[in-house]
Formats: sequence, C-alpha cells, structure tokens
Amino acid sequence: MGPSTRRYLLLAFLLTVLVTAALAWPAHAWKGREGQLGLGLAGLICLIGAAAGRGIGSLMRGVSAGDDQAAQATQAAIGARLILTLALSLPVFVVKPVPMMPFAIWLGVHYLAQVVLEVFVSLRELGQNHRPTGTPARTPQPEAPLPSGSTPAERVDDAEGAAHR
Repeated sequence: MGPSTRRYLLLAFLLTVLVTAALAWPAHAWKGREGQLGLGLAGLICLIGAAAGRGIGSLMRGVSAGDDQAAQATQAAIGARLILTLALSLPVFVVKPVPMMPFAIWLGVHYLAQVVLEVFVSLRELGQNHRPTGTPARTPQPEAPLPSGSTPAERVDDAEGAAHR
C-alpha cells in the first residue's frame, strides 16, 4: 500500500468522522438513538466501500502503466465503490435494523461526501495532461504597422471619425 493510498484512507476516515459528528445531533433529534445508529451504520458502509474501491484502483494502477490506464483504474475504483456500497446496504434495507428513511438519507450524505473526496484526490493524482496534443500552438499575430507619423491614439481617432461619416 503506497503513501497516496494510506493518505486517502486517512482522509476518508476523517471525513466519515467529521460528517458523522456534524450530523449526530440532527440524527438524534429526528429518530433518537436509532437515528444515530443509522447514521453510524451508513458512515461505516460508505467508508468500507471507499476503502475497497481505493484498493481496487491501486491494484489496477500497479498492474498497468500510462495515463489512459490510470484514468480507467480511477473509474473502476469509483464503480467498485458504488457496487460495494449498494451490496452492503441491501441487507440493511431487507432486515431493517434501523429506521429506513433516516438511514437512506445518511447513506446518501456520506456517499456524496466520499464521492467529493475521491474526485478531488483523483484530480490531484491524475493531474492535467501536459504533453503535446498534436495540434500546433497558436502564435500571436503581429499588429499592423501604423501609418508613418501617426500614434496609436491618432489611429483610433481616425477610425472613429471614419465610422461616423
């Protein structure tokens, strides 16, 4: 596990703790202890999905090389996180150990927070492509020469006068 993966996992964990702490009071006010349990369960499911998705992306990046493969590995990681999060949520929706409406909302909030984190980390890691694209750079065109004896201000005045005639 590379340093970027460890850093991502730490950020994902801290984000989960932050979101859970920020929503603890609203969850308690809405459904009491069961609401808080649903919030924690949703955070845990999204954290597991984020960690597994990152692991799959890291494995794919390790196997392949190149800019295109790195982008595909990132897309595979996002897809794996989505599928795993849904797969882990399904038993909760079937068994219903916590109130479903708060759980679904907290799951969405945690998932959105993890998606935002993953997008920002991926953009930073993939960066912009600075290699040549095959199209020549546009060179600035030189300005037209001024008539002899005139300044740029006189040329503008002459152009405005010609427009009004």
